[in-house]
Amino acid sequence: MRIEREHVVPADWIATGFGCQEASRDECRQIPGYEEAEGDLFNLVPAIGELNGDRSARPFGIIPDEPREYGACDFEVVTDGDGPAQRRGMAEPMESIRGDVARVWFYMRDRYGVVVPADMTTMLEGWSAADPVDDAERNRHAVISQEMGWSNPHVAGE
Repeated sequence: MRIEREHVVPADWIATGFGCQEASRDECRQIPGYEEAEGDLFNLVPAIGELNGDRSARPFGIIPDEPREYGACDFEVVTDGDGPAQRRGMAEPMESIRGDVARVWFYMRDRYGVVVPADMTTMLEGWSAADPVDDAERNRHAVISQEMGWSNPHVAGE
């Protein structure tokens, strides 16, 4: 029943990129650039509170034969204790936004040095190719670019 702001690239992953993964967010905010990365509007999207909480800091991936726990909402999460090993600890977004998700990860990697593992990079490249930039993503990008003062080159085609 509540809408929250979700980090596409979780704050825990951002903290790791700034070397403060063991620190509190307040401590991380003392590191130059962290606060900008944490609040970057390209990385923040509205999300249903329950989904945001269930996803937590899990990476995105493909969950084969995923259970449909959220009704009509095409979003799935497998927690660390569920399912076979290859399905543990990940979240799967709906196909129509997978390219959007990929382009945010690439942006955060390039702008803030967030580390994206090689296997995840390969998956995200496939997602970006299969779900090219559409009008909704372009419109969102235009509004955020104007507010932030810069753009996401993975959307803008720079």
